[in-house]
Amino acid sequence: MKLLENLCLAVSPSNYEESAIKIWDEYCKNVDLLAYHAYSDHLGNSVWSLGDGPKKILFSAHIDTVYATVTKITDKGTLMFSQGAGICLKSLVSGNVLVCTDSALIPGVIQKIALHIDDDRKKVGDFLDYRVNIGCSKKSEVENLGIYPGCQIIYRPEIHTKFGPSNFIYGTGLDDKAGIWIVAESMKNLAGKIPAEYTVYFGACTQEETGLNGAKRVAKNINPDISIDIDCTFADTELAGKEFKDLDTNLGDGALIAYGPEKSRRLCGIMKDIATRYQIPYKTYATRAGGTNTKSFQDFAGDCECGLLSYGLLSMHSSNEIVKESDLRNCSDLLVKLIENSAV
Repeated sequence: MKLLENLCLAVSPSNYEESAIKIWDEYCKNVDLLAYHAYSDHLGNSVWSLGDGPKKILFSAHIDTVYATVTKITDKGTLMFSQGAGICLKSLVSGNVLVCTDSALIPGVIQKIALHIDDDRKKVGDFLDYRVNIGCSKKSEVENLGIYPGCQIIYRPEIHTKFGPSNFIYGTGLDDKAGIWIVAESMKNLAGKIPAEYTVYFGACTQEETGLNGAKRVAKNINPDISIDIDCTFADTELAGKEFKDLDTNLGDGALIAYGPEKSRRLCGIMKDIATRYQIPYKTYATRAGGTNTKSFQDFAGDCECGLLSYGLLSMHSSNEIVKESDLRNCSDLLVKLIENSAV
């Protein structure tokens, strides 16, 4: 799991993914001498390929993470901030963060009012109720560090791949760097095994958390015949609010095959058949429209047949996301068998 550790420790909020993309590219370059860097762009997307057949198959995941945005530097040298892309205010409270400047990562902590004098202590409040403290006492000190309104704030990166007896993994950015690991592992295990009729693309997409932006451009330029997006789904069934009490996906369920808008029923059926044939644990689940890069590939890739393969994840968009290693491996095994059997 070294690749996953490296990816999760790499800072990569949307539009700041360079360090994680570098790790991805280095890994892909060393998978196979015949691996070809098929596509990159100004958004930072990076797609590699194996094989040179006429049918184009794309496996992809997104490499960016959630963040908050600096909105103002106060006279006391603290930072005001707002939602940038999906970051969880509950996780930020009393947390450790990094402020991403153009040239450095500045450590900070979330500053809040003391519980003893907080009249609304039972409420989380909103972003205006908190500040980021980076150890400065005046505005000029902050500016001298290269911080300005527009800088991104992220959870302090952390990853533990041996968590408890059930082989759980917890850390920051597992949504969707665990998906990137699945794509990379599939590429490694398919090296030298691509059927003659396929070119298989392996993509790391950027800016998913800010509107599925990277996938739109990959879809237009690769224009695959078949796309299978890899992303997480909710496994928080025990703590789900009433809107999600009917969820039935949990850690350890294996590869999760998504049914719903944008997802081809034919592809779903093929994935179920392959999983059954090779005794790969799997489960089906129902999805709404949108929410993942699958939507972008359906809308922007011409006549592309799309699928979504997921893994369960606890505490999505928090600083302590949790997945299970076997689920990630089951997803990768399923993708490999789809190609080896020329099933799609």
